[in-house]
Amino acid sequence: MVLLFITDQKDGDSFVASDGNEYRLGLVNTPEASEQCGAAAAHFTRNFLAAGFTVDAYSRDSYDRRVAEVFDKTGESLNVALARSGYGNDRYLNQFRHENPDLARRLDAAFASADTPSCSKAAPVPLVQQRKPAEQSGGNCMPGYDPCLPVLGDMNCPDIGHPVQVTGSDPYGLDRDGDGVGCD
Repeated sequence: MVLLFITDQKDGDSFVASDGNEYRLGLVNTPEASEQCGAAAAHFTRNFLAAGFTVDAYSRDSYDRRVAEVFDKTGESLNVALARSGYGNDRYLNQFRHENPDLARRLDAAFASADTPSCSKAAPVPLVQQRKPAEQSGGNCMPGYDPCLPVLGDMNCPDIGHPVQVTGSDPYGLDRDGDGVGCD
């Protein structure tokens, strides 16, 4: 068995591995790096997989990432460990449970007994700031986002630091999963 290692970590549930493939954990979701508990979830994943890991890729997502269950060197599932730790949530579980029924069943049990991580006990961060777009930057707003995002050549989620509603086109490409919320 050849062990893989993370070469480029995106967040707690997606990364590029030493085999050159980008992986997305199946049926479990973690907060983005800029969201509450996002850094903690990424740290959990990095530590869990530090000694190497294997993958059981069973699908591809809309971004052509390999959707997988990922196992540490001892055979423990990262997907289940994230759910049990409270860093993972079930956002995609029901929608995609048919792709891996065995993993879905194990995740159901893990979510039912999940811990509450200390990072989630802090005051919640609002999903959308309550300001009118034109008020936020003097009318110099990129169309398609609420709250207002400035008109720049390019903008990425780390530059923004919070989720935004995509209200029209998505010129910055922030809504990678197509759910109408960018940087989530």
